[in-house]
Amino acid sequence: MTPEKIQVIGGGVDVAPFLVGNGRTLRDKYQLGDKPVILVLCRHSELKRLDTVIAAMPHIWAQQPDVHLLLAGARTNYSATLDQLITALPPAQQAQIQIINDFPESEKPELLAVADLLVHPSGNESFGIVFAEAWAAGKPVIGADVGALASLIDAGQDGLLFRYGDPASMAAQVLTLLANPAQRAALGAAGRQKVLANYTWDIVADRVRQIYADTIARSRA
Repeated sequence: MTPEKIQVIGGGVDVAPFLVGNGRTLRDKYQLGDKPVILVLCRHSELKRLDTVIAAMPHIWAQQPDVHLLLAGARTNYSATLDQLITALPPAQQAQIQIINDFPESEKPELLAVADLLVHPSGNESFGIVFAEAWAAGKPVIGADVGALASLIDAGQDGLLFRYGDPASMAAQVLTLLANPAQRAALGAAGRQKVLANYTWDIVADRVRQIYADTIARSRA
């Protein structure tokens, strides 16, 4: 297939719900206070490389001991492995990880509102809709420097990239953002503008429709 026959559109997001989340209810529920919160938002799967996040946390706690990690997603057969990785940590560190299982879709904006930043450890994505959702909520993101993810995130503009599968690299990027609230705000704002310009459902649907219209017109010609 020739390159001119390939059109990259991306996924769509309903932005409105992500504009109104405040996160205070969940901060109170999980007794987070005003402590820094890292959010990972994905189902429990070996492909999502949640082990990288768990391995990164001691590096993060060494410099930011009050950070909390929220792991929010659907439980799977891999959940038992994830539980083992967490219970291998010292009890004080285990207490700084909150697992939120099988939450309703309506709670996603609140989860993102709680977070200071979103980390997605996976390298196995065709797009990465969770980044668009985080950006819609005005949050900075950290993703792996591989495949579609590296092309979706403009490093230094709306998010940061870490070396895939490298806990120390992930921790370094997290610590960079935790130390710089102004940078977090700027990356999140740029991400929201990216979503509004490219990844609302209206925009995505219009682009798909136009591709079909152009293809039909060419075939008739």
